[in-house]
Amino acid sequence: MTDYFIALSFVNISTLLLLLVCILTDTVINKEQKKHFFITVLVVFVICVMEVLSIVFNGASVKYKWIHIVSNYFGFSLTPFVALSLMNSIYPNKKTRYLYIFCAVYSVWLMISLIMNNGTSVFYIDENNNYFRAKGFFVYVIVYAGCNVFFFVENLVLSLRFWHTNNIMLLGTMLFLCAGTTIQIINPKIQVTWLCVIISILLFYIYNDTLYQQIDEQTFLKNSNCLKKWHNSQKKDAVIVVAEIDNYSKLKMNYNRANLTQIVLEVSKNFNDFFKKYGTCYRLGSEELCVIIDNPTLDFDELAKIFFIEYVKSNFKMQELPLLSIGYAKISPKQDFNQVLSTADMKKRDFIKERMDYLYKSPFSQKN
Repeated sequence: MTDYFIALSFVNISTLLLLLVCILTDTVINKEQKKHFFITVLVVFVICVMEVLSIVFNGASVKYKWIHIVSNYFGFSLTPFVALSLMNSIYPNKKTRYLYIFCAVYSVWLMISLIMNNGTSVFYIDENNNYFRAKGFFVYVIVYAGCNVFFFVENLVLSLRFWHTNNIMLLGTMLFLCAGTTIQIINPKIQVTWLCVIISILLFYIYNDTLYQQIDEQTFLKNSNCLKKWHNSQKKDAVIVVAEIDNYSKLKMNYNRANLTQIVLEVSKNFNDFFKKYGTCYRLGSEELCVIIDNPTLDFDELAKIFFIEYVKSNFKMQELPLLSIGYAKISPKQDFNQVLSTADMKKRDFIKERMDYLYKSPFSQKN
């Protein structure tokens, strides 16, 4: 083992331990996120230890060949799981479970191909206990690359859907990881892959921590603190459109917590999908959502009407959702925020009086 690899291993393991301390002492992310970040760090730690063992026992006495094989097996089989565990740290995704099954199948194939010892595995250890890449190394590369691409694409989709921010950091992290991995694939002696992976996890942890200070965990819209910060730094007039879920107190009595959360999420998706092209969406309160629109020249009565009709139309396609009352008000820099909301509430009352008329005249009404 060279001095270079010893130093690299020290940096890798030290960084992982520091990251672990950050995760365990973090007060921003929730317990579920901490668990998945912890699992990710633990898996990478095991892989780094396996990499050290594979270097130590490469070319050693033949009696240690089994340690050499086992260390390489765990290193190659656990690698694809890192991206999937990291994905769950921000947003549990149903697609991830299928990739877990796919990676489990890959791990079983790797074990069987090693037992068969026919040269089709990812690697092989010769009779002198020396490591070599085998014909199936491309399978490892495909599985590893596929899981990482899935991870970054899903995060980019979430970012584009909800936040419209930090996409450059995500793309930069992906390119950095891709470059580090490619270097080692081309020249195995330059063992920087896991250093790049650990730095990428650290960057993603910072990205995630910053993000969760800005978003509402239930709806994934920006939270009220972000709205206050925006108002404090506001430099020009804008319009705030507020949507309130009708009879929210009754919903709390009639539905359990999980079902109520799902209802709020579906409502917020409808609201965000419609208004994200006009401005930034926020969760204002437990039953209120809002969007800040920089263009005050729009016809907001017509905009509210179109949204409401589209919202009711979506109920026919999915599930029955509660009705919404919509109001809006002009918001100027340094203006009292509660006063703005009071003005929007007055518009809500007008909207409630007129919304049944909107439905009656719409192309989705029973009459037509």
